[in-house]
Amino acid sequence: MNARPAAPPAKLPLLDAILSRADAHYARQNWLAAADFLTLAIEVAPEDSRIHGALGSLRFQLKEYPAAVESFSTAVHLCPNDADLQTQLAMVHLQLSQPAAAEAALGRAIELRPNDPTALKLLADSKRDRGHYQDAAIIYGKLINQHPDQVGVVLSLARCFFGLGDREGTQAALEHVLAVDPGNEIARDNLAALRDKTQP
Repeated sequence: MNARPAAPPAKLPLLDAILSRADAHYARQNWLAAADFLTLAIEVAPEDSRIHGALGSLRFQLKEYPAAVESFSTAVHLCPNDADLQTQLAMVHLQLSQPAAAEAALGRAIELRPNDPTALKLLADSKRDRGHYQDAAIIYGKLINQHPDQVGVVLSLARCFFGLGDREGTQAALEHVLAVDPGNEIARDNLAALRDKTQP
């Protein structure tokens, strides 16, 4: 789990032993036991963000989302300039249907790492799902500039254009998808439906 922290010299042997047990349980997929040992490690080194982050990841894996938020929130408090922790916290908030909190964390992650594709896509998807099509479209555009062949991102952009009432933009995005992936049925069906609606 790579949660080897710095700790006062007197505590290092104990902490190393606890984290070794956590790693061993994790390797055997004994998730609950691994979480118990990480919790014990936090008792020994409560100021280490990596242990809180590792526990948050494990709790997320166990679908213990409220507990995962607690772990990642503590980790972010201890290490506010870690973009990965901010993104992981956002992912848990999204699982809990807390988009405002998720978008705040993603915004911070993007401040720290402006071109992070994971944070950008999560933020764009959240804004799209909330009906904030203009904001989402801008972010999808940035992602497409980075990776123009990402079909799923272009389809999401088409959805945003459609939500904004921009039929030309929707058509252009769908046609781009078909240029990249000629067999894409979603793009083909949506383009056909769009053309049917625009027929006199």
